[in-house]
Amino acid sequence: MAEADGTRHTAHGRYLSLDRPRELRFRLDPVGSDGKPLFGAEHEVGLTRHAAGTRLRMAAHVTGIAGEAAVPALAGMRIGWEQSLDKLAEHLRA
Repeated sequence: MAEADGTRHTAHGRYLSLDRPRELRFRLDPVGSDGKPLFGAEHEVGLTRHAAGTRLRMAAHVTGIAGEAAVPALAGMRIGWEQSLDKLAEHLRA
């Protein structure tokens, strides 16, 4: 992942399950500057069709927090997802 100022963040991840086109579950483990995981986060993304469009549901469960080094990454999770969803909305509009 990259921030606007060029700062890069690394995470290891894997898919946990896929129920196309309804649900995707995956795990992301952000990595600190020492190469060790800061915490684990299991994410679930669900899609449901409605008359007015498609509803997106998201949830994350964080485990194994590795102390103070994890605080900035945890603090950035929400804004990171908001930015990603904004980019997706732009892409879909185009």
